[in-house]
Amino acid sequence: MRVISIDPGTHVGIALFDLYMESGVNSLIDCFTIRHKFADDTLHALISSLLSNNPEFVIIEDFILSKFVGQNKEALFQIGAVKYICKDKEILLVLRSPALRKPFESRAKTMGGHTPHEVSAIAHALSYFDKYWKKD
Repeated sequence: MRVISIDPGTHVGIALFDLYMESGVNSLIDCFTIRHKFADDTLHALISSLLSNNPEFVIIEDFILSKFVGQNKEALFQIGAVKYICKDKEILLVLRSPALRKPFESRAKTMGGHTPHEVSAIAHALSYFDKYWKKD
């Protein structure tokens, strides 16, 4: 099963996994950061990555409203676009609280996350896999 995990924002972290449901084993295929000068170009690159990798489900960090909303409004647009695409293509979408990734960040770094955004995307996937796809 192909899984894409996304850390939205000005810099978008993407992690691609293959998840083997029978064994609960996951394999990181690739991780990268998308960052363009213009927010629309970043959004376009995110959408292209999502569509070209044909995931069966998507994990994305949810937006937590704070007094600094204007600072990262790109994340709101990205989450909305991803929600729309997932609904349109019938892809399972999982929204994750930012705090859920914290216990998995050190492991995410050892798996190949080179930027904080890649680490965040990997850690979100790991936290989800740990809770829902752990082998007994």
